[in-house]
Amino acid sequence: MDDILVEDIISDLPPIIIEHILVSMPLRDAVRTSILSKKWRYKWVTIPNLKFDDQCIPTHSNAELLVKTEKFVNFVHRSLLLHSGPIHRFEVSVSWLRSCCDVNQWILFLSRNDIREFILNLDFYHEWFTVPSCLFSFQKLNILELHCCTLIPPPTFKGFHSLKNLQLESVVCGNETVRDFISSCPLLEELVLANVEGLDFLQIQAPNLKFLHVDGGFQEIVIQDTPLLRNAVFVFQISDEIADFLDKSGTCNLTKTLNGLVGLESLKIEIMQFFSYGDIPDRLPTTYNDMRNLELSCSFEDEYDISCALCLIRSSPNLRRLRVEDYSDKKAAMQASGLDFWERESYSGCFMSQLQFVSMGHLLGAPHELQFIKFILSNSPALKTMTITPHPQNDRREDMLIQLLQLERASTQAKIMYVKE
Repeated sequence: MDDILVEDIISDLPPIIIEHILVSMPLRDAVRTSILSKKWRYKWVTIPNLKFDDQCIPTHSNAELLVKTEKFVNFVHRSLLLHSGPIHRFEVSVSWLRSCCDVNQWILFLSRNDIREFILNLDFYHEWFTVPSCLFSFQKLNILELHCCTLIPPPTFKGFHSLKNLQLESVVCGNETVRDFISSCPLLEELVLANVEGLDFLQIQAPNLKFLHVDGGFQEIVIQDTPLLRNAVFVFQISDEIADFLDKSGTCNLTKTLNGLVGLESLKIEIMQFFSYGDIPDRLPTTYNDMRNLELSCSFEDEYDISCALCLIRSSPNLRRLRVEDYSDKKAAMQASGLDFWERESYSGCFMSQLQFVSMGHLLGAPHELQFIKFILSNSPALKTMTITPHPQNDRREDMLIQLLQLERASTQAKIMYVKE
């Protein structure tokens, strides 16, 4: 029987397609293509994107951590040593490295490349990795993500003038450092700050910012000169110390933080308490005409939380979607009084003519929850669907459902969907 010759179609593909295939593979597999044939021996060494993670060492390896680390470090060293051509994206995402010095060497090596995207996600067993000064020479950076690091820019640092995406998570960095860092990145479009240690006063000035995600414990947040900001997420962690500060300051953070965000289209707030101090207005001085999506997590046992929610709703006349999660304490929520609050506050001058979809989650069937739902139903003539999800501890589900079905609706199309968790 004659030998059958199999044509090697893949090897003859255009280099750009082969590069795309290699970049789409885990780096370890891409490197292993070098044993396929002479043609493939050096194809991987020019790929511009390098991602080093758990998949870079054999998955069947149950070696001790020290051996595992040694294998990983050697793999990174060899990959960088053999690599030729530009490296545009470099990522290290592991949680079991023992030493910082190897990472410093990698960053120093990369300082000679045209790095566009740099992602460092480390956890040295709760030891902070101090970012070396050579990182701040990456002047072509578009994306920078740092996790579990200490960030101290050198005095000579003048900013990343090409940076568009910045993410700092579990990073040690002070108030002024963050402020100056952000303001020195004039093209910044996306900003994520999560659990930044040492940051309690946040000041943001970013004229090209479009997306903002803030997560942490803050005493004050000031956002200025962000005319392009369209999507904002605030996740607050309120300690006793922060709550005491906010109470004593008497400042309305709702107005101070959000008033200038004139172009917002989507806003999400988890833990409304940060805004629930001071004199809460019926409406913000700024009207959010472009706001379409609003997600709130508030306590229906707290009239200040409810007032904040109503203020935001009144200030968003073109709202299409509304989602509200209740994080009330069950006992306190069921015993909450002051229902005359609704007659005083909520029905005055609030007409949600564009609101179509509403979702209410973790409901206990508490009086203020039902009043809020009544308020939404009676003021939303375009409402199509209201989805109600009860809290797992809600032992009044049947009674709550009966009450919901009896509420009047401004919309003849409105349907109430009751979804059990």
